[in-house]
Amino acid sequence: MKNGVGVEVDPDSVFHSGDRIRLSVEANDKSYLYVILRGSSGNWSLLFPSPRILGGRREVDRGARHEVPLASSDWFVFDEQSGVEKLFVVLSRTADPALESFVRAVQSSQVASLSDATVSNIRGSVKTGKLAMEKVTDSQLEKAVYVVDSTGAVAARVVVDINLRHD
Repeated sequence: MKNGVGVEVDPDSVFHSGDRIRLSVEANDKSYLYVILRGSSGNWSLLFPSPRILGGRREVDRGARHEVPLASSDWFVFDEQSGVEKLFVVLSRTADPALESFVRAVQSSQVASLSDATVSNIRGSVKTGKLAMEKVTDSQLEKAVYVVDSTGAVAARVVVDINLRHD
């Protein structure tokens, strides 16, 4: 965000304390979206789905752009602690049982944790060689990362790690 207005930035940018960001996701098929943050503490926390966004619904519609967080006044804000914030984004045609269990626990206010082993298992379930990733940084058009699963399989999913650095 610059002067109160959202602008697209390269995900490889270095952010600073107080900078505000929002993630934008668009699916080419009806899908389940999960966005999880691994903070500097090493703990995983759920960013999406959230009761504040789409009423907690996990499904995202084909061709619709979904911003996380959703409300125009809501942004993720970098705090004073420098480091790397790690986003784990999963877009899947079917609900992921491990992530669904985590979501239910978080939404019912239970103490919930997502293990590194579970995250590794989800990453490992993506067939290598079937994903196409392209980074677009044309300053005249857009700054984005496109990820596509070319299999077209019913159980296809896209898993993306995004590392956000801040000083």
